[in-house]
Amino acid sequence: MGRALTIAITAAALGVAAAPMAGCRGERTEKPPRRFFPDMDDQQRWDPQEKTEFFVDHRTTRPAPANTVAFGSASMDPEAVEGEAWAEWFVNQRTDFLASDDAVYRGQSGEGEWIDRIPVPVTRELIEGGQKNFGIYCATCHGLQGDGKGMVAARWSYPVPSIVGGIYADRSNAKGIDGYLWHVAREGVWDPATGANKMPSYKHVLSEREAWGVVAYLRALQRAGAAGEGDLTQQERDTLVARVGGEASAVASVGDDNAEGSR
Repeated sequence: MGRALTIAITAAALGVAAAPMAGCRGERTEKPPRRFFPDMDDQQRWDPQEKTEFFVDHRTTRPAPANTVAFGSASMDPEAVEGEAWAEWFVNQRTDFLASDDAVYRGQSGEGEWIDRIPVPVTRELIEGGQKNFGIYCATCHGLQGDGKGMVAARWSYPVPSIVGGIYADRSNAKGIDGYLWHVAREGVWDPATGANKMPSYKHVLSEREAWGVVAYLRALQRAGAAGEGDLTQQERDTLVARVGGEASAVASVGDDNAEGSR
C-alpha cells in the first residue's frame, strides 16, 4: 500500500469519525459541557465592592498604593512634543486628567477666589465652540442673544435674567467676573437661603475648556450689545449705511439702540 493511499484512508476515517460531532452543533442538551481546564472555570474571584476576609479592611476594591504615579496608554513627555499638532490631543488629555491648574479646572486662584479673566487662550475656535454650546444648552432659557427671552423663559414661573448686561457684564461685581460665570455654567445656581436649585449643572455635557468657550462667547455677546458707532471701522459704517438705506445718523441710531438694550 502506497504512502499516499495510507494518508487518504486515514483522513477519510477521521472525517467519518468527526461527522457525528459536526451534526450535533447547535443542539441543546441538559448535560454539562466538557471542561478541559476546571481550575480556570472555578478560580477564586470577587465581585466589585464585595466583602472579603482576605484583607484587613475587608474590601475587595483595593486603594492605590502610596506615591502611585498616574500614566496614560500613550505615555509621553509633554515638553518633548510641545507644539506638535498630532500630540495636542494626548497632551490635553493628560492635562485634563491631572487637572492641576486651579484657574483652568476650578475657575479659582490659588487663594480660592474667582479669577477675573479666562485662563485659556481665547481663539476663534474657542469662541465658535462656545457659540455652538451656548445655542444648545443656554439659549433655551437665556435666548440666543442672552437677553433672557428664550422659549423656556417665556413659560417660567419667574423672569429669567438677561446675562448680556447688568451685574453679569460688570467685572467689578462678583457675579460679573469670568471665574464665576464659568462656575455657573458648570455647577448651576443654588439659592443660598433655601438650597433650591435655580439653574441646573451642565458639567455633564460641558468640559472645563468648553465652559470657558461659553464664557468667551458670552463676553462677545455683551460686547456686541454695547457696541456703538465708534466701534465700527469706516468700511463697516459704509456697509451698515447701505443696508439700512440711510445716512450716518442711522448708524448712530443703531449703536444707541444696542447700548440701550444692554442696560
